[in-house]
Amino acid sequence: MNISNKDILHCRDIMAACGPTYFWATNLLPKRIREATYILYAFYRVPDDIVDLEKTDKDKKLQAWIGEWELLLKSPTKHNLKKSNSVLRANYQIHDIYNIPHKYSRSFLNAMLQDLTKSRYEDYKELEDYMFGSAAVPGIMMTYLVKPNPDKITLDQAKDLGLAMQLTNFFRDIKEDIEDRDRVYLPQSDLIKFSITDKDIQNHVYPKNWNEFMCFQLERANQLYLSGFKGLKKLPFHTRFCIKLSAVMYMDYQRQIIKFDFKVYDSTYRLTTARKIWCLLKTILNLTTPPKCQKQ
Repeated sequence: MNISNKDILHCRDIMAACGPTYFWATNLLPKRIREATYILYAFYRVPDDIVDLEKTDKDKKLQAWIGEWELLLKSPTKHNLKKSNSVLRANYQIHDIYNIPHKYSRSFLNAMLQDLTKSRYEDYKELEDYMFGSAAVPGIMMTYLVKPNPDKITLDQAKDLGLAMQLTNFFRDIKEDIEDRDRVYLPQSDLIKFSITDKDIQNHVYPKNWNEFMCFQLERANQLYLSGFKGLKKLPFHTRFCIKLSAVMYMDYQRQIIKFDFKVYDSTYRLTTARKIWCLLKTILNLTTPPKCQKQ
């Protein structure tokens, strides 16, 4: 099954424009896996942008996307493939080539549907269930690209790395999520434990226990990074290096959060080219310990 170069380039352009951190690391992969990664990333990005960026008819547009995907899964005729969106067409072919179970794509799309209606999570278990679809699934699907018939332990560790990177995203984007989408991707039970309220987050207030709260969250992510790194040891070197580099760059966001004293409302966390090169050097030297913070 041949994927058209036009479809690959379209997916590549989506990743280059929307996921510069991932795109920078992906360039280190062998061509076959690199192109498959472009395609998988586009599958995640398009519905995510529908949910986060579209101004009107989000549910209608997302349901149309899901419906088109389900049609390909149920009836992948030449006619349906030809008339399908290029991202979905390429992804159907990638799933077929690498034997990626369709349940994972459905889990991801269900998480996107959840984002339309749910903006708070009672505890970490509830948040983790959401993150399985939104973040763990992409890591699991990537594993299928590089390790045929992966075992359960490897998939679990890929899941953990995906969860870790998603948590880092949540920490970095607290201000954006509350301002632009009225979402709080922090467990309500944890907020209560540290005497922090939704109103504090909405008003960009740093309560007395804020630094201690953030250290607690960062440590949770750190444990997931360490588990995920164990799983990487089972992957081919070139793939292991690229994925580890992506994770090291995400951990650098956490390093910046600690450096700026957890002032997530006042700071903009970016990875400059110099920071990316520094992360590359640390990955080469295997200096990949997650950043720790001193509880206040």
